Amino acid sequence: MTINNQTTIQDLVNLGFVSADQIAKWNKRAARDEARNQSRQLVQGTAEAIMALLESEVQAEKKYFSVKKTGNSVGFMDFVETDRATVLKALTLLVSQDKIKKIGLVAGVEKLPSEVNAFQIRYTRA
Repeated sequence: MTINNQTTIQDLVNLGFVSADQIAKWNKRAARDEARNQSRQLVQGTAEAIMALLESEVQAEKKYFSVKKTGNSVGFMDFVETDRATVLKALTLLVSQDKIKKIGLVAGVEKLPSEVNAFQIRYTRA
């Protein structure tokens, strides 16, 4: 038997070129890659939704944004229907792309993010 592009995986198993364990390993790898790609797409879509919100005229007068709504900032979770972790990943992506700025906000005074705790982190337009 010759091997060509019409040869099935089952034929390769029968010939001893591929084991069932290798196929199981490949299937697991493919499933992980698919899950990773779906996660990336979700984060990218969330980042696009956040940018659309920041560019909209509805929130034009707002200066500070955060993951959840606070007294002095608008929360992204109110506008984006996804979990908190995905919003944080999207915000990290946007900060790394210099589309938004990450700041610390204490009593209305802007500080470096390294100088404040996690509850005082805010985001502003770049």
